Amino acid sequence: MDQLRNLIKNLEQFKILIVDDKANMRRTIRNMLRVFGFAEFREADDGDEAIKKLRAEKVDFVICDWNMPRMNGVEVLRAMRDDERFKDLPFLMVTAEVEEGTVAEVIEADVDGYIIKPFVLKTLEDKIAEIMARKLAPSALETHLQVAQVLMKARAFDQAHGELDKAAKINSRSPRLHYVRGLVHEAEGSLDQAEKAFAVAKEIGPKFIRAHEKLAEIYEKKGKTAAMLEVLKEAVRVSPKNPDRQTKLGSALLAEGRLQEAKQAFNTALQLDPDNPSRKTAVGEAFLAAGLAQEAEKAFKASIEANPEDVYVYNRLGIAFRRQKKFDEAIEYYQKALSIDPDEEFLHYNLARAYLGAGRRDEAVVSLKKALKLHPDFQEAKNLLARISAG
Repeated sequence: MDQLRNLIKNLEQFKILIVDDKANMRRTIRNMLRVFGFAEFREADDGDEAIKKLRAEKVDFVICDWNMPRMNGVEVLRAMRDDERFKDLPFLMVTAEVEEGTVAEVIEADVDGYIIKPFVLKTLEDKIAEIMARKLAPSALETHLQVAQVLMKARAFDQAHGELDKAAKINSRSPRLHYVRGLVHEAEGSLDQAEKAFAVAKEIGPKFIRAHEKLAEIYEKKGKTAAMLEVLKEAVRVSPKNPDRQTKLGSALLAEGRLQEAKQAFNTALQLDPDNPSRKTAVGEAFLAAGLAQEAEKAFKASIEANPEDVYVYNRLGIAFRRQKKFDEAIEYYQKALSIDPDEEFLHYNLARAYLGAGRRDEAVVSLKKALKLHPDFQEAKNLLARISAG
């Protein structure tokens, strides 16, 4: 028990947030922690409550279950890492899963450590000690990498490379070394060098998903679509439970004309993120960009069902209908959108285009005049109205 007391000087005041939807599991963890000398606990029975408690008061450590309703442990972790206040907060994941894809998912979300249920007192103690030792006394390699990233943000690129050179003398085979090198090259605009660095990071650390993602981004910037696709597929094989990556993979497959594989990737993304209307919208946008209006229609309809007040999606659905020459359906949905937001000039303009497609010229003119009343300098509306008048 002394290892924790030696690491954490204020053990009794060290505040731990325990997140689990099962009260008996929270109690078990709390009792284990008391044995080590911890005395300050906060508890949350789901992820939403955990985020609220983090925002309400300072916490020193989070122990969070993976499998919870509404907002699971990975979603809690991602929300924390996206917030500057909590991006470095020590986070221990508790999971019953040992499947490789699951482990990869928590690692790429920047977890500090994880333990598998059921676990014993010694396992919990060792893991907390390991995490705190790393946080309180980072290795020389990690220190150089952190300093390099600070210098990169300050655009002191030569000094950043100098720190990375020092890190390379400690461990030239560190995937994170080459990953950070790639970030610095990218920030200074050297895409070729960034590509090489991220490729080395991926080769040394085949399960280092961040390197895969950055390499895919570089390929996308350079127009290397086929190469980007292969890297994304490899990343999905390693860590298949990331809906953003599955969505991006679907879009890349569409760009290569591989419709059935794209649909499979999109379906996986939607299964992983079923309650997120933005996910459905993103899938619809990908289909619309690829000229697949019928598939876009299905995705946008699903998004509207999940969020019936989203005017933007009504507008995009109207475009999908118009491209299929389903002008009556487009009119119906534009009118629904205007019942929510009657002062959106683009809706009036697009409604006018749907009216024209349906042969309803007079109603198109009325809609264009409404658009121009809201926005007198709306040039597209002026031009369309002039063409109607001239015809």
